[in-house]
Amino acid sequence: MGCMIGEVRGQTVVVSRIAPADVEPAQSAATHVVPKESCESAGWTGTVGMIHSHPTGERCWYFFPGTQVASSDGVSFARQRYPVDAIMCGAYVAWVGRDMQQHQVPLDRGKAAQPPPVHARGNRIRAGSASPSGED
Repeated sequence: MGCMIGEVRGQTVVVSRIAPADVEPAQSAATHVVPKESCESAGWTGTVGMIHSHPTGERCWYFFPGTQVASSDGVSFARQRYPVDAIMCGAYVAWVGRDMQQHQVPLDRGKAAQPPPVHARGNRIRAGSASPSGED
């Protein structure tokens, strides 16, 4: 998890660096992370947003695909005051601003960003919990 440091220029947010957030390892897991204090309390000035990673490159969205239902990342962003939030997701970064429109940018500007993987229906607890055809 990191603090995106930069500035707001009109309708544009410019991120100049990413500073480490102070994260408590005991409060962190593959599915959630909780910083010990805010970026400002940690001494970072000019924070414009937070960034975290999805190491497996899955579920890199702020709204569940095809819906307006916020994911946990979308809910977390709505609760904080910064103008942007971002997710490092494999070869691209997904981000959202206060307009609540998700965007993505490739990490390698020479390549197009890969879209998020398409998942089968339902909350898949284990492989085979739902068939790809939608039949039970």
